Amino acid sequence: MKNLFHFILALAVSACTYNNNVLEIYAQKNSATEFRGILDVIKSSDKNVNILFVHGMRGYSYTNGVSDPCRVATDIRDGLNTTPLEVESSEKGELFCQGFLNYKDKKILIMPNYWGALTNLPKYDLAEYDNDPKITEYRTKITSLVKDNLINDGFADAVMYTGNLRQAIIDNVSNSILLMQSKNPNSTTIIVTFSLGSKIVLDTIKQLQDKNSLGDLKNNVEMVYLMANQIPLLNTGFMENGVDQNSDTRREQLIKEYENFNLILKTDPPKVDSKNKIKVVAFTDPNDLLSYTLAPETMGSLKDNYVNVAISIATKTTYVPLKREYGIVNYLTAHTGYVHNNKVRNLLMNGTVEGRD
Repeated sequence: MKNLFHFILALAVSACTYNNNVLEIYAQKNSATEFRGILDVIKSSDKNVNILFVHGMRGYSYTNGVSDPCRVATDIRDGLNTTPLEVESSEKGELFCQGFLNYKDKKILIMPNYWGALTNLPKYDLAEYDNDPKITEYRTKITSLVKDNLINDGFADAVMYTGNLRQAIIDNVSNSILLMQSKNPNSTTIIVTFSLGSKIVLDTIKQLQDKNSLGDLKNNVEMVYLMANQIPLLNTGFMENGVDQNSDTRREQLIKEYENFNLILKTDPPKVDSKNKIKVVAFTDPNDLLSYTLAPETMGSLKDNYVNVAISIATKTTYVPLKREYGIVNYLTAHTGYVHNNKVRNLLMNGTVEGRD
């Protein structure tokens, strides 16, 4: 009877969930941590504003049928108390939320990039190969969820980006940037990336610079928001000198990566402890398997211009019997849905006044 009681208790504990409410805003030691939100940038800009979105693995995430760009566009509209998105094409606009918002005498262009169409067919084939009923009938539901969504439909994008599709994807994002500039030229720019999109944007900036085609991006980007930054992970697929690298040279290579931001970031007059100095904000869920923070030793000249934000996107953690430290979360949720999280939405729109919220 005693053993039965312990067994029932263990099952009860294993079924419990724990709210993991991490909210931490930090940079390197002695650095200001205040940063501006999208609404701050729009209201203070003396020009029109462009907002570029670049998705990562699996495309944009959806919550209750609303995509990442549509969520942000709606929050901007509500924050500015302006009219709905003026779409250039009703069918395309309603699906993708691409078009203009008006605020006073400013035009705000919402421009989502959709490079995922380039990888859809290979991923479909991969899922077909993996759909062997002799195998799948013995998979647990959680394994199927991770295999189908995080690996076959997710990590496969990263694999293809390190291979022959890399240039096609970079060209696709380059075309979106050039289209954005033609539709709303000489505008203050905000960039929001997701997951793999962080690395893609840096590579695209480098290519545009090499072609002398940065155009309006140069010295015009006010803020860069990285959701689930993957630059350190993806950079391991492009290591110079291969196995001859040591820790110092790997850090140097990451510094070169992040230096590409300096090709486009607007330089404000120096102000002590001003939130205008922070230009790059990286959001990370501590339980996101595929996200990495920005490290001071790899930021180079951006060392005073960045901040990390740790927020639990997957807020529910399930623990194994009597072992809270061995909890698991829905890792797919932890990697997606950043801009659908209320805490992230508030910081993305309004920034922070005191460095901690």
